[in-house]
Amino acid sequence: METCFVTFDQSAGKTDLFPILESFEKPETPKAEIENAEEFPLKLYGSNKLVSTLDKLRHYKYKQAIEKSSLTSTIKLESQPPTSAAAAQHSLRAYHQVQTWRGKMVDATAWGWQIGDGILAPVETTKGVAPDNLLKMVACGCKTQSQVNGKSSSLPEKSLSLLPCLWSFWLAK
Repeated sequence: METCFVTFDQSAGKTDLFPILESFEKPETPKAEIENAEEFPLKLYGSNKLVSTLDKLRHYKYKQAIEKSSLTSTIKLESQPPTSAAAAQHSLRAYHQVQTWRGKMVDATAWGWQIGDGILAPVETTKGVAPDNLLKMVACGCKTQSQVNGKSSSLPEKSLSLLPCLWSFWLAK
């Protein structure tokens, strides 16, 4: 198998990840298998065998970051693993790209892409930032659509800083 492995620093020296990627080369791999391919990002982010999903790993790493931080420091959310739903969409797009490189034309919109305004764009996730009942707990008093950065949103901009707290609370239930 000839594999080009390009990713970020967390993959350095992890050649044991190559076999996980073999299903991405096969044109007959079921979509469900690609969507559930969490083993690869779990290993990339240094998960032990006790943590079985990216959502649980995110929660664990978020709690670790909070324990190490001070009241005046910030937590770099971008260094956290993706959610399971976001990783599933990324895996679908990666599979689509590999199949395209191999000459198999597959419908992009069936593999993690959507068309909006005539442009192909990634489906970032299939889940909201938090369940509706938690978003309603945000103490901003805003219950209608508001404008955030020129886009329609049901969550006001000032409440976005509360999402990590809400998310952590939601996972801990």
